[in-house]
Amino acid sequence: LFAASLLALTHVREDHVRPAHALRIALGADIRPLSAVPGLQLLYYLQVLFSFTVFGSVAVVSLYTMELLAERPRFGDLSVESWVAATAMAFTLAGIAVLPLWGRVLNRYPTQRVLEILLAGTCATSLLLPLVRDPLELTVARMLFALFVSGLPPTLIRMIKDRAPQGMEARTLSYGTALQQIGAAGAPLIAGILAPYLGLRGFFWLCSGLILLGWMLWRRRGPGLGWP
Repeated sequence: LFAASLLALTHVREDHVRPAHALRIALGADIRPLSAVPGLQLLYYLQVLFSFTVFGSVAVVSLYTMELLAERPRFGDLSVESWVAATAMAFTLAGIAVLPLWGRVLNRYPTQRVLEILLAGTCATSLLLPLVRDPLELTVARMLFALFVSGLPPTLIRMIKDRAPQGMEARTLSYGTALQQIGAAGAPLIAGILAPYLGLRGFFWLCSGLILLGWMLWRRRGPGLGWP
C-alpha cells in the first residue's frame, strides 16, 4: 500500500481547478440532481451488487471451501489452508489477467453493450458456484466468475462518470463508492443471518438471483437511456 501510494504521488498528474465558492456539504442538494439522472440509480445498484458478491463473499468462500473438505480433508493431497488459498488466488489472478482485455474492449465498443455482456457472463458463471462438489471445481468456478465480474468496476465507473452532472463528477463517483462499501459490509452479515436457514450454497444462489435481477433490469432499461 505504501509503495502504491508513492507511485500515485510521484507519477499521477492532476489538473486541479479549485472552486471559487467556499467548501460546503449538502447531501440533500446533491441527491436531488443525482436522482434525476436517468439510469444512475441502476448503476449504483450494480455497484452495490458487485461489492456484495465479490468483497462480501470472501469469508463465505473460505467457509464454503472448508465445508466441501469436511468429508474429504486431504482432497488432492492438499491441506485445507492450501485450498482456501487456491480459491482466493484463482479469483485474483484471473481478474488481473483479464482486466487489460476488458479495458481494450471498453475503448472499442459501446459501454452499454460491454456492460450487458459482463452481466450475462457474471450471471452464468455465478450459477456454477452453488453447484460445485469439491474444492477443485470451486477453484475453477471462481476463476471463471472472475473473468466477467472483474470487468464490472471499470465499466461502471466510466458510465457513472459519463452520466455525472457537470461539476459533480467526483461527488457522483464518491456516492457510488460509499454504496459499494455498504454492500461489502452488509454481505457477511446477511450471509451469517441466512446461512443457518439457506446454507452456504443458499448464499450463492441469492447472489445469482441478485445478479440475474441486475441483468434483467439492464436489458429492460439500459438500451433506452442513450448510453454512449
